[in-house]
Formats: sequence, structure tokens, C-alpha cells
Amino acid sequence: MYFTCAPSDWRPRERRISTGAFTLLEILVAVAVLAIVMLTALSALSAVNRTAARIQETLAEGGAAAEALQWIETDLAALHVTEASVYRPPAAGQDPDPYRFRCYTGPEDPADFKRLEFAARAHRPLAPSALEIAPGALARVSYFVRRIQDGFVLMRTDVFDLQAGPDPPATAAVICENVLSLRWTLVDDQGQAHDEWDSDDDRWRHATPRAVTLTIEVGPETAGRVYHARVAPVMVREGQR
Repeated sequence: MYFTCAPSDWRPRERRISTGAFTLLEILVAVAVLAIVMLTALSALSAVNRTAARIQETLAEGGAAAEALQWIETDLAALHVTEASVYRPPAAGQDPDPYRFRCYTGPEDPADFKRLEFAARAHRPLAPSALEIAPGALARVSYFVRRIQDGFVLMRTDVFDLQAGPDPPATAAVICENVLSLRWTLVDDQGQAHDEWDSDDDRWRHATPRAVTLTIEVGPETAGRVYHARVAPVMVREGQR
């Protein structure tokens, strides 16, 4: 029979009992991870908000540009001119043709922007008037650009043709903001393109353009969007030979 014995200083190992509590280091690590997750989520949410805001801004600018193009197309489609059979070029000192078609840079217009003026049977008053004017009445329409603060806006006047002379005071309304560029292209009966016009001038043989193209850029300088419109007026005047 065999016997074993342990040293006199032997003691059983105390068993470690887990209390389930976290150490300070574990808490700090968890807080750091949570902070990183929250920062990442906030950054992503901020990016989504910026994108959504930019989309809304783009839609608003696109809507304003589309509405402005609709105004212009409607007016040009209703263009009214003096018929060739009755038109007589104005002599020196005489008033210009009240229904002449012009594209030019006026004394108050910013550089690189031209205004478009013509008569149309698409009268849509921009401000309340004491006159009762039926829709579609003959009016003089003008589109031009003005600087407002740090940007440009496209404006429109619509003056009832029988109110005054060739340059009456008119109430102008902004129809498109944040305009970066605006270009009118006028096509004659030979298919030649021009960036200016005057139907009272010999240069254009007292004719009116066969087609009008508008190119407008709208938006911030770094992300402008370009819109186009082309109108072939139903009523035109042939050039004098």
C-alpha cells in the first residue's frame, strides 16, 4: 500500500469569482467606440441633408428656368409684326415702328447681356392695373437682365401697347434668378445666325427673324445648369429686296 503526502506549506488555490462588473478601461473603450459610431452617423446624416438641400435647390432653379422659358415661348409664339404690305421704314425724325423686333444692349444693361423686345398678342399683366385688358391683347414685351446684389436676374415687362409711346415706364417682374449667362440667337431667312437684331434697320432688310433660340445658364457659378428653347414665330415679315 502506497501513501502520498503534500508539503506542509501547500494550500488549495483560491477560486476567482467573477462579479460581472466592467473595468474602467473597458468602459473607456466602449465610450470611444460609441463616439466614433455617432460621429460617423452624424457625418453621413449631414451629407444626406446637404445632398437633399442641393437637390431641392436644383429642382427650384430648374422649375424657375422652365417657367421662364415657357413665358418666352408663349410670347414669341404670339409675335405680332407690321405686315410687309403696309410697313414703311421710318424716316429721320419719325417714330420707330411700334411693332418692331429688337435684340440689343441697352444703356442700362450689364455687359454681355442683350435684351429682347417685340410685340405679342399674349398680354399677361405682371401687376394689378385699373385698365381691364383682355388676355391676349396686343402688348409690348421686353426681356432683360439686371444685377441684384451679387447675381443677375432675368426680368420681364408686359406693357399694353396703346398706353404710351415706344419707351413707356413699365413694371418689371423677376421671372428667373441666379442667371449666369443668357444668349439670344436670331436666325434670318437665309439660315444665318445673329446675336442682335433691329427690324427697322437696313442691315436686316426690315425683316423679322424666322427663329429665335435662347440659351440660359442658371445656378451657382460652380454648378450651373444650361437650358435651351427654340421658337419659330408663326407671324414673320419678309425682308425687303
